[in-house]
Amino acid sequence: MTPLMGIKTLLGGNTEVTFVQGYKRDEKKEESEANWQEISLEDGGGSRKEEQSVDVKVKEERALLRKEAAELAAQYDEVILVGGLNHEHDSEGNDRADMKLPYEQDELIREVLKANPNTVIVMMAGSPVEMGSWIKDAKAVVWNWYSGMEGGNALAEVLFGRVSPSGKLPETFYKKHTDCSAHAVGEFPGDEKVRYKEGVFVGYRYNDTFGIEPEFCFGHGLSYTTFAYSGAEIKRNGAKLQVSCDVTNTGDRAGKESDVVEVRIGSSSRNIRIARVL
Repeated sequence: MTPLMGIKTLLGGNTEVTFVQGYKRDEKKEESEANWQEISLEDGGGSRKEEQSVDVKVKEERALLRKEAAELAAQYDEVILVGGLNHEHDSEGNDRADMKLPYEQDELIREVLKANPNTVIVMMAGSPVEMGSWIKDAKAVVWNWYSGMEGGNALAEVLFGRVSPSGKLPETFYKKHTDCSAHAVGEFPGDEKVRYKEGVFVGYRYNDTFGIEPEFCFGHGLSYTTFAYSGAEIKRNGAKLQVSCDVTNTGDRAGKESDVVEVRIGSSSRNIRIARVL
């Protein structure tokens, strides 16, 4: 289910939901008979996804769509803008050239935010994107991933407060791809052979050592309520350590936090996600 259909379903038929397209994808290239699994196995690995040149007509159409979206956004109290990636960019067998949003979406987001600061940005993607040119102006950002056939309903329930979000990022979201050690000191995506020159400087070892501030840290995730942690205990069981604590909802809304408590050992260079706190 699409986000639009999920929102319409939740609000019901007596509520008018106005929608405009906002942006347009590139003209689709003629498809090869080989699928992405076959292509990914050629020469032992995938290929780098490069942005294709955009037709002048498509750019003109995008400018008109942005203008329409911004003019309409200015007429409303609240706006929800849904953008992100698709499987032309998020796919196995291809490496993205950078973390930029395709189809001139950054321009769209900036123009809509300028027209109406009360805009919630929803990002649907399977990997991080650059947000630096507009994130400080956004009222809120909801990361939606690729959420399946009931994704539209789930998103609507979060946006309209029926459900309190409880997800935590399973990876670090860098501000730009060159902040990641694989790009900065490694060889990603490399050629026929890739040498992991970054060595031990991966994840927070690299961030802490070289002073790299990510856009969102591993484990980041906000909620409509608040939580307190208490009674933390560490027990040794042979070579293993068992960590437990009490998690209390201290806010005035129902919410869930107990499945995503994060434990760090030693320093932020080594972190462990605890699947369930006992």
